[in-house]
Amino acid sequence: MSTQTTPKLHVDVDATTEINFKMQVAGTKETITVSSEPQLVETQPRSVSSLIDERAITGLPLNGRRFTDLALLTPGVTQDPRGLTSGSNGDLAFGGIRGFQSSYLVDGADNNNAFYAQAAGRYRAPYQFSNESIQEFPVSSNTYGAELGRAGGAVVNVVTKSGSNQIHGTDFYFLRNSAFDSKNAFMVLKPHSEQHQFGFTVGDPLRRNRAFFFLSFDQYIFHLPAVVQFVNGSNVVVPQPGTGGIPQVITNRAIKLSYLRLPHSCHGRRPSIPHSS
Repeated sequence: MSTQTTPKLHVDVDATTEINFKMQVAGTKETITVSSEPQLVETQPRSVSSLIDERAITGLPLNGRRFTDLALLTPGVTQDPRGLTSGSNGDLAFGGIRGFQSSYLVDGADNNNAFYAQAAGRYRAPYQFSNESIQEFPVSSNTYGAELGRAGGAVVNVVTKSGSNQIHGTDFYFLRNSAFDSKNAFMVLKPHSEQHQFGFTVGDPLRRNRAFFFLSFDQYIFHLPAVVQFVNGSNVVVPQPGTGGIPQVITNRAIKLSYLRLPHSCHGRRPSIPHSS
């Protein structure tokens, strides 16, 4: 009998790896099998899937470090404009289907907000958890298996890191400051803004070859001004007295606002507003 040994292989999550063996001829044997029965099990996967590995997560630049933005590298996906927020890129639409039709899993467990049909935590926060804690994640956008299911769009299955027999960890700090930026070509001033993102990870065995732990911390502090510029090029509102209680319309490319002068200190009492009948 001829034997063949294969080297160690790395199999990605939700992936199938083929191994081709080349056996030596051990003897002459002839077998003829005729069968008309169809296959009961489909052995070859037909899903349309892309894998975002650890190298892409840690090496590719991300504005805001939200790992789901890397799904934009896969075919057939775009930003859903109905899910955009000021702090993130919102939902991702796969194959023209609205973003809230996608499903997010973390280590195979459900990570969806059932009420809003979005990822848990929604997109009021810039991101859900740190990129440093993610090992890889596949994006299955079409014809995925029944073990995923329950989604009209894509299924994103995040695999997190774990501890090992050796203590290991990382730390990081990212800074964005307007002092290093040039002035916007469409603005007359350069407002001050700052963004700080820092954190660390650490993994260690609780009991060798038995139990491990992995801890990740990530904090995002940002100070971003809201700049308003009017049609006349000014960014300052100068109140002007009006003739009634209704604000005046924009005239001569300037803004006129009717206003009432209130006392500086009310001492917990509701101020009285004079009016005329």
